[in-house]
Amino acid sequence: MSKREWKRVAAARFCGYCGTDHMIQKGEPALFITIGQIKKPFVRCAECAGEQPPELPPLKTSGSDVPFAFEHIGAVAKKLRAEWMPYRDSE
Repeated sequence: MSKREWKRVAAARFCGYCGTDHMIQKGEPALFITIGQIKKPFVRCAECAGEQPPELPPLKTSGSDVPFAFEHIGAVAKKLRAEWMPYRDSE
């Protein structure tokens, strides 16, 4: 049993049919096709789907669009390394 559902794309991705020819940008409508027990859906852009997408609500963004700060991970890693490897010099 397959399920076809139109959704707005949460992050930019390539179309599964035309591949690298078309990048589906964040917020654009795309057709998500789920087949049987396959967990990852097939994604088609509006041109490859062959049908006009219905009017969809705008994409809801979570909290903020600020990218994750990886500097915090580095600080935590140094602290953990100092705790678990006290014989090494801390940088």
